[in-house]
Amino acid sequence: MSLPNFMCIGAAKSGTTSLYDILRQHSAIFIPSFKEPHFFDIPFVYQNGLEWYEKTYFKSVRNEKCIGDFTPTYLFEEETPQRILNDLGSDVKKSG
Repeated sequence: MSLPNFMCIGAAKSGTTSLYDILRQHSAIFIPSFKEPHFFDIPFVYQNGLEWYEKTYFKSVRNEKCIGDFTPTYLFEEETPQRILNDLGSDVKKSG
């Protein structure tokens, strides 16, 4: 499986786009070209399932060591932390 092992969660206008642009240039980091998947914070998107999330955003992962999801608004949805824990596990790194 090629799913995120780090998440960038934050607030609007907090520099996440700049960080996204910088990290996308690194050869050991994979971040989808679509910056904010909103998988974990929008119920009808989350209902598509983890396999859909992986196929939609992370199908191009090769040998990158770090795989990221940049959706700053994960900070504001009450159910998001539990969904991330349930689906990606407790080893996922979070920045925000």
